[in-house]
Amino acid sequence: MPRRKHHHVYVIELSKDVLLEPRFRKNNPQYIDGKPCVYVGMTGLDPDVRFDKHKAGIQANRFAQQYGLRLLPDLYEGFNPMGYQDAVDKEIEVGIDLRSAGFGCLAGLTLQDLDLLRFLVAAYANSARAGSLFCT
Repeated sequence: MPRRKHHHVYVIELSKDVLLEPRFRKNNPQYIDGKPCVYVGMTGLDPDVRFDKHKAGIQANRFAQQYGLRLLPDLYEGFNPMGYQDAVDKEIEVGIDLRSAGFGCLAGLTLQDLDLLRFLVAAYANSARAGSLFCT
């Protein structure tokens, strides 16, 4: 029997005070002043329950715990719930889309992670064209 789709992507609005954090600024070089700052996550729980856990410090992201103000359901309700892999992919997609729109965003992947992912995809594509594999 297929597993039920119970994973959710969620978006938490963060206080503008997060802009004082060097790590947040480093991961958001294209932030546009005045745009919201957000944390994007995924969970097998209801987003309201997950937000409460962040705020209580239970398996919490430090930024969501310290700067989280409220959930922004208009940015995620339309595609929840979903399967696990779809939620993983959607978390990345939402984070990229919000960053592209000038939001300050912390998501499952940082810009450094995205750069590494792009490098690995390109290296794999090049090795596949050359007929070799990463590992033997």
